[in-house]
Amino acid sequence: MLLAQVNNLTLLTIRRKLEAKFTARRLRWSEVKTGIADVLAELNTIKPEGMEDTPSVPSGTEDGKVIVWYDKHIDVFGGRIVEVLKDNPFYSFGGVLAEIQPTHHNHYEIHTHNATTLKAAFHDFIRFKSQITNEQTGKTKIVDYTPERDDIYQYVLHRTTRYLPVLDGIVDIPILKMTGEVIIDPHTYDEDTKLFYAPSVPLFEKEDTKEQLLRMISQDQAKRYIESVWRFFREFPFEDDASKANYLGLLLSLILRPTIPGHCPLFLIDASTRGIGKGLLAWAVGQIRLGRTAGSTPLPREDEEMRKKIGSILAEGQPLVHFDEVQTKIYHSSLAQVLTEDVWRDRVLGSSSMMAYPNKAVWFASGNNIQIGGDFDRRSVLIRLVSDEERPEKRTGFEIPDFPTAIAKMRESILLRLYLITLSWLRIPEEDRPYGQQNLGATFTNWSGIIGGILRYVGIDGFLENQDKIYAKDETTLDWASFLAFWWKINQNQRKKMKDIHAQLFGGSSYNAEAKLSIAGGRTPGFLDTLPEFVLTELGSIRREAEQKKCLARHLLKIEDRNFGGCILRKKTYDNSNESADWWIEKKNEPQQGQTGTK
Repeated sequence: MLLAQVNNLTLLTIRRKLEAKFTARRLRWSEVKTGIADVLAELNTIKPEGMEDTPSVPSGTEDGKVIVWYDKHIDVFGGRIVEVLKDNPFYSFGGVLAEIQPTHHNHYEIHTHNATTLKAAFHDFIRFKSQITNEQTGKTKIVDYTPERDDIYQYVLHRTTRYLPVLDGIVDIPILKMTGEVIIDPHTYDEDTKLFYAPSVPLFEKEDTKEQLLRMISQDQAKRYIESVWRFFREFPFEDDASKANYLGLLLSLILRPTIPGHCPLFLIDASTRGIGKGLLAWAVGQIRLGRTAGSTPLPREDEEMRKKIGSILAEGQPLVHFDEVQTKIYHSSLAQVLTEDVWRDRVLGSSSMMAYPNKAVWFASGNNIQIGGDFDRRSVLIRLVSDEERPEKRTGFEIPDFPTAIAKMRESILLRLYLITLSWLRIPEEDRPYGQQNLGATFTNWSGIIGGILRYVGIDGFLENQDKIYAKDETTLDWASFLAFWWKINQNQRKKMKDIHAQLFGGSSYNAEAKLSIAGGRTPGFLDTLPEFVLTELGSIRREAEQKKCLARHLLKIEDRNFGGCILRKKTYDNSNESADWWIEKKNEPQQGQTGTK
């Protein structure tokens, strides 16, 4: 607090001024602390030594830019710059200096700065001035000044993470806080949620709409509102009530994701065949949330590529991420990880430094008969469309013949109803609120409870009740069961080193991804065919045999001590090394009639 009130004077300067104020003799720091309150007002007027005639803080403007006086002391000069940045759209985003900038069509994006881009940004906001004294005449004059030293830019980059407001993201719909408050004024930063509201299309500007958001609506009215929202989607061939409820849960997540505590799962808009409407449902998500097409990105095949994509997406602060036309199994460990992370940390491409970006996005994927693997059975929500028609795209006679036009036209009305429904639930005393009865998992407890509770409140049943179908889509269990059963068949309970398993799979040579077989002989026929596809794909991208063994060991560690069809993979480690570890299969017999299964 003291440093802030004395305009970035160094601690040594503060101590010297205090001691001069109280006595000519040297004092201990503890002796003068009691007098700090009496001299704060005076200290606030102290100017850096050698610059007594120059303002110590930015003074005035010139051509719309704030004047900042140069100082040879970097902490004073840099402190003045930081003060200017605090009054402009600069924030600390993921620990990096960032600026909110408009792009096309009134859309706003987060741009992070380095020393080079910061120099250009200074030119837009600041007019630097310096006072020069003629040594012969003693006269002074004021001139424009351009900071050339890189250290001043590095100073500002490092200090802004401490003094600038923290930004978690940009939202283009009003900020709905869990307290029941709504931030509807455009270009507003909310300190509680650390979000910046910058709508590309104005929302809720009419006075009667603003008044509606302040009033408490009844539960019956909330039920009527959810029916009016559902009217736009009821002609889609949802498989069951669970898929209907889950899609409404996705729509509610669009407005609640930025502020809901905890994490949000991956939504799967899955269709039994093409032309059934999954693309329109996915498009509607983007149109309602953004007021425009959200765009999509292909699902990467390799996890390393997925990791890079996640970093670039979150660096831009994108609120919505859509993987379209998914044809590859969703198994990526990095995607599974980001779904359970508040902040995504990874290495900056081409650098040794680390990035740390907030994750406030809603992640969803669409495709025909999507398959999942890894941990996605506990991280995914299924929205399933089915049709028995051979050419479902030929259907006619819809109640809403032009669905895209209707959604675009009624976007604000749909959003308003979703807000009013949620506010009605939030404004109920917490002890009286209904909460969701189905829990997706520990890390999604808040999301499951809140979204499920709102849907229960408006009479929508079935939320998350089709999770058994998600488990059926998880081919991981079947894949590993086949692999471990074959392992048992050829090795029984013999202990093997990783080099032995690699040799049985690939014949003692690195896997050839193009030929999809090992070059050298000696492999056990059929064993390689049972290895899960996603593991095989990753191994195929690795050239060196030693790295392949490490990769294989890493995947096997994820299924250690799990029962797959009666086969349990065991491991004993020596010297904390997977290379020297023993691996074997423990076979559990099926329980006889009248017996309980082993734990």
